[in-house]
Amino acid sequence: MGAYSDSTFFFAYWYPQIAVYDDVDGWDEVEYGGEVEFYNDIGSFDISLTAPGDYLVWATGVIQNLKELVQPEIFEKYQNAQTSEEIIKIITEDDYKNNKVKNGKDKNIWHFVAKDVSDFTFAVCNNYLWDGTSAEVDASTGRRTFLDAIHPIGGEGKFENEVAYFAKLAAIYFSNEWPGVAFPYPKMTIFSGDQKWGGGMESPMMCNDGTYQSRGGQLGVTVHEMAHTYFPFYMGTNEKKYAWMDEGWASFFTFDLVKRLEPESDELPMFIASLNNALGNNYMLPLITPSTSATEKGGGIMFYHQPAIAYLILKDFLGEEVFGKCLRGYMNEWHGKHPIPYDFFFVFNNIAGEDLSWFWK
Repeated sequence: MGAYSDSTFFFAYWYPQIAVYDDVDGWDEVEYGGEVEFYNDIGSFDISLTAPGDYLVWATGVIQNLKELVQPEIFEKYQNAQTSEEIIKIITEDDYKNNKVKNGKDKNIWHFVAKDVSDFTFAVCNNYLWDGTSAEVDASTGRRTFLDAIHPIGGEGKFENEVAYFAKLAAIYFSNEWPGVAFPYPKMTIFSGDQKWGGGMESPMMCNDGTYQSRGGQLGVTVHEMAHTYFPFYMGTNEKKYAWMDEGWASFFTFDLVKRLEPESDELPMFIASLNNALGNNYMLPLITPSTSATEKGGGIMFYHQPAIAYLILKDFLGEEVFGKCLRGYMNEWHGKHPIPYDFFFVFNNIAGEDLSWFWK
């Protein structure tokens, strides 16, 4: 998914996956082709990856044996970051220069365990920096999530050193505001590869993001890709068939936080302008159309702009309190159950106490 240099790689779709069998379409026979994304069942992973001794590995799941793989100072900083409110520089440029990172072995086995996730990805590198922090995501239990950022030394982007901070703000925002559901994973790694064209791709507990020349851009991609934790992963929606059921929500959850921190980077006016330009054109399809039918030009409108604005309009119509109750009710009822659009529609109808079919249509 990302070959950033001869020593930096992000691996995805690297093992045989079992197709989903659901009660709507039977076996999912739509191949992954790059234009539409994921549809997997929830499972648990216990994976050991063998890497050359001078490489570090980050992955979906919690590392089980880091103490054996790095020098004591690095492990101590990693442990401290698990509960820290501040950003801890787990691996710095000086650590590499002073040979204070690796354990000196020719090969190492990295052991990761991930529970209740839909996929497993990993990244390998021998010279990237590692920042870590944590955030309380569930006030009722005090549960915290570890948030770490991997980024190049002296990269082209100017804001990678803030990514761990952005991730922390996002986890707190998601847990307490929108969607208002405690962040479900014990950790989240943001891998910012050294490339100039931006963009990002989500996977459970891992993001593979580009680097940006603006703070708002780096913030926006971090928040957006982390938001996919809920849609599609937490919910199990079929992105290949209905991309708007996750991309629209990820965009919706990103607007407010970006505008608060970087007002000039507010994404909403761009979304409105894009939708306005698409209205009435033959590449604009109804959202209920399977996403595999979208044209290249119309995909962005169909997956991102139209649904995100529709959710905003619905929030204004219902009011924040009712809309929030509907959204959290939908997430609670359909968590992990592969909801389709009608499940979403009917839960909102039931909780709002009115027939919204005019809006859905």
